[in-house]
Amino acid sequence: MRRRQTPAGPRLKKSSSPLSRLRPLPEDEIFGLQRTFGADPRPGKLNGAIGVYTDETGKPFVLPVVRQAFEHLQAANFNYLPIGGDPRFLELTAKLVFGEQRYGTLAPTLVAQGVTGGTNALSLFGGLARTADRRPTLIIGEPTWENHKKIFDHLGFAWKTFLHLTPAYTFNLAAALAALKTRRPSWVLLHGGATHNPTGVNPAKQEWQFLARAMAEYGHTACVDHAYTGLGDGLIEDSAPIHQLISLGVPTFVAVSFSKNMTLYQHRAGALLYAATTAKEKTAVTSHLEHLFRATNSNPPAAGELVVGKILSEPQLRQQWEGELAAMRASINERRTQFIKLVGEPYGYLERCRGLFSLLQLNAKRIRTLREQQGIYLLSSGRVNWGGIATLDLPRLAAAVRTVA
Repeated sequence: MRRRQTPAGPRLKKSSSPLSRLRPLPEDEIFGLQRTFGADPRPGKLNGAIGVYTDETGKPFVLPVVRQAFEHLQAANFNYLPIGGDPRFLELTAKLVFGEQRYGTLAPTLVAQGVTGGTNALSLFGGLARTADRRPTLIIGEPTWENHKKIFDHLGFAWKTFLHLTPAYTFNLAAALAALKTRRPSWVLLHGGATHNPTGVNPAKQEWQFLARAMAEYGHTACVDHAYTGLGDGLIEDSAPIHQLISLGVPTFVAVSFSKNMTLYQHRAGALLYAATTAKEKTAVTSHLEHLFRATNSNPPAAGELVVGKILSEPQLRQQWEGELAAMRASINERRTQFIKLVGEPYGYLERCRGLFSLLQLNAKRIRTLREQQGIYLLSSGRVNWGGIATLDLPRLAAAVRTVA
């Protein structure tokens, strides 16, 4: 007996997931090189790519004062921090950046939000700007840190760029002032103090004054990427441009990171500060930052904030940190100076650099040759991190650069 067949229903067309339309993005260059470096079996390899400080023998380094603070850190519980972060940490961070006297003036209307590192601080600033301005334009010098472009492209900013350097490898003040001359108020991203990523060259004191006046005249808002405080000329000196901006009435955000100057890279300790001018503005900006942070991070990481707070609040630890930070700064400068002596011309321009980074005048092909043939890892832009090159390896780096130049 034949089985009766059930009529087939309509054939359903299988829909593809929207994810099927995604295409892979390029790998992050810095962490891609870090991964490749880790897999490289050559014993003499050098890593001048990723922005971490190693000791003068090339070994991973944590400031002794930071180790000490962690050992004596007493946590009664692991409850959440306030959305804004640990209050003591925020106050001490603001005092570090603005100084005790200016902090006293700014405190009643100061906005302070704990963040998950400097990148998160910049993202929060961008998100706030995007909320306040439907068509935000970012004014920034090029070259800049590669993550700046990822952050502000993702947030939908238009870009107005200028050449950061002159052919003589000095800060291009004329180009910066020309970029600032726009009648539509924009958002200006600046590198803090004397340091700049990736060039190591930032405006001189008088040039900062010209920039601040131009930003005030055209109604721009500044955000200072303050990721290397104390690694340029010193803690006070590196924050001086922020004082100039605020003194001239420029609305100023400061993205603070303790990754480099306290070797707290993986603990993501930082803050976003804003010098509001009224209580009403403070309330509004604070509410938006907390909203953005709650939606993306929920709560700041506590360990780094508590360590920073302990170091900055205890005079003995604070003094020890300032001494160790000065030693880091001196070591970075000495490594750069030794390289200049070893490599000779045309690298005398590096004497003008401050901070971890400089650009070697090598094209991407020569950079690749260094990596493939010599095991020397630099970014394709030619950026080198002096803090990552051991003193004993400087002769080898100089000889290799001369070979491919």
